[in-house]
Amino acid sequence: MDMVKKRWVAIAILGLGGALLVPALRAGTSGSRALVGQANADSAAITVGRRAPDFTLRDPEGKQVRLKDLKDKVVVLSFWATWCPPCRMEMPHLEALQKKYAGKPVKVIGVNTDKQGKALRNWMKARNLTFTVVADTNHKVSGQYQVEAFPTLYVIDKKGIVREHILGFDPEMETNLGRLIDNLLKK
Repeated sequence: MDMVKKRWVAIAILGLGGALLVPALRAGTSGSRALVGQANADSAAITVGRRAPDFTLRDPEGKQVRLKDLKDKVVVLSFWATWCPPCRMEMPHLEALQKKYAGKPVKVIGVNTDKQGKALRNWMKARNLTFTVVADTNHKVSGQYQVEAFPTLYVIDKKGIVREHILGFDPEMETNLGRLIDNLLKK
């Protein structure tokens, strides 16, 4: 089989796999909760202009990271999973944002939904990623944030208000988020 046919076969297989995976993620399996968080029917929608829900999650070393402790900082919050190709494409961009805003009141946090502890630490280390990462393997926080797809990214201002909500990977995220973060830092 020539290279062009191999590529099209690979694309078709990935597309079919994705089409089959999305309903499974929404439905969950064996009575367990779906991999993607489910919001309570009576909870307020997490939209731009509303307060971001507070949470406490642990980093791979077991240290608690609490959103309310990041008051007076712009927070870039990305929900992701290690098995998600667009999430993996987003990682170097999150790292670049972390480095660009080092020493400024900006915090990049990756909320991983499939690994924790040593496994998560090793995954990050193997990719030279140094931004803060926390584990949400029980999907409580992704449920609070009504995450339905990976990656899902929120930008939260210094007062705890959601200023941006992005579904999926944006290859221009460093530029686009950089402008937004710069504007939020001026306020």
